[in-house]
Amino acid sequence: MIILNRRTKDRVKVSLLHGGSKIKVSIDHEAEWHLLRDRLDDAVQNALAAENDAATAFKREQPTVQLSFTCDLSHVTDEREFEECLTTIHRVMYRQHPEDVRLMVLVSPELRGRFDSVEWTHRAACAASHHTTLALMGNAAQPMDTKGNV
Repeated sequence: MIILNRRTKDRVKVSLLHGGSKIKVSIDHEAEWHLLRDRLDDAVQNALAAENDAATAFKREQPTVQLSFTCDLSHVTDEREFEECLTTIHRVMYRQHPEDVRLMVLVSPELRGRFDSVEWTHRAACAASHHTTLALMGNAAQPMDTKGNV
């Protein structure tokens, strides 16, 4: 499923693309957008958590495949928007087993520069607790240490 959203005047327009289906929604209030986004997060989480018969039959102590995802937040320049994105990411990743899924979040150098080392250390530690790595965009997406160094 692909979710596209854009702000026009005082509304948010959302398009959901799934297979051959396309749903368009116009949202008047920010609270409605947050509710829709939370419901979509839950729907994605439920789809990831659903067990099929094959997975149950071959269940092992260690996974044979680990999924590695990349989330590109390099376009985000506002600290508040970045925090909202991380909150959503942490909510989804909290429910994933650390041996099954890893996530790398790409961050712009400009946004990283807005945080002092103590603030960034807190964010990096919080991300790590949700098996997520913050990586600086533009340096071959290498993970950053707690001081923002690659």
